Amino acid sequence: MKPTVFLVKNKVKSKSSFQNIIEDDFDLVEISPCSATLEALQKVIPDLIVLEEDIKDPSAYEICQEIKSSDKYHFIPVIFTGRPLSLQDSLRLVESSADYYFAEPFDRNLTFDCLKSLIERKLRCKHLMEKYNELKKEVSENKPILPEFLYSKDEKHFSSTFEQFAVGITQIDREGYYQKVNDRFCEIVGYSREELLSMRFLDITFPDSRGLESELISRVLAGEINAYEIEKRYVHKKGHLVWVRVYASVVRDNSGSIKYSLNIIADISRQKRVAHFMKASHSSGQYTNPVLSALSSYPYLIKG
Repeated sequence: MKPTVFLVKNKVKSKSSFQNIIEDDFDLVEISPCSATLEALQKVIPDLIVLEEDIKDPSAYEICQEIKSSDKYHFIPVIFTGRPLSLQDSLRLVESSADYYFAEPFDRNLTFDCLKSLIERKLRCKHLMEKYNELKKEVSENKPILPEFLYSKDEKHFSSTFEQFAVGITQIDREGYYQKVNDRFCEIVGYSREELLSMRFLDITFPDSRGLESELISRVLAGEINAYEIEKRYVHKKGHLVWVRVYASVVRDNSGSIKYSLNIIADISRQKRVAHFMKASHSSGQYTNPVLSALSSYPYLIKG
């Protein structure tokens, strides 16, 4: 079965050189105009979205921002194609939060390698999204999340799964100290495993979130709830703030006493950044350029 690609443009045009390259290996769904993309997403979730409009085009720029800031669709790779970009256009591309930019002329082999990588990442993100939805359901019903929810029932795979999961996972004791952390969580907050295992989760939580989370934890300790979800900021070891979404649930023993909590941590900094740019753009009536250093957070500008 071929991967599905949305080919988005404002007007029906003759085939582009990019379309000619990929049409034999992908199921192409042409969407026009750009504003029709969200409606199309309600019917089909594609493996990739290609915006065949200039990055200066307001409707293409805005639809990219809406998709990448959406809780429902942000995992879908979105790319622009077109002429080589100027510095000003590159900054606008950063603001759009598109995943890639393919500049003319297109190289077939490089294009396919990059598209394959993007689609594989999308599949991983989709799996994580399904995990989140399962956990949200458990959270809404105040059910405890058992270790089997996160890990393989086969004990020998427990450790490797914990380490290789693509989101942060932590296990925290009753006093708030980290008992286990995986590599991804270490990457999110910038601390080594050894450092984190001597710290409490409040040590790296930005002060404005401590009150709300402490209140939720008090309700857990009182037995009112078994799980909660919160968006908050961690203070990275280098000093900057990292937005995360945390899904937490306690594991109890047979007597009902809390043994520890299991936590899934997703880095949502990019979504928050896009939402900030959108808010600034709408309030000012024009897009606002980020500082030049924002380019360092952009994955790739690809020229064939």
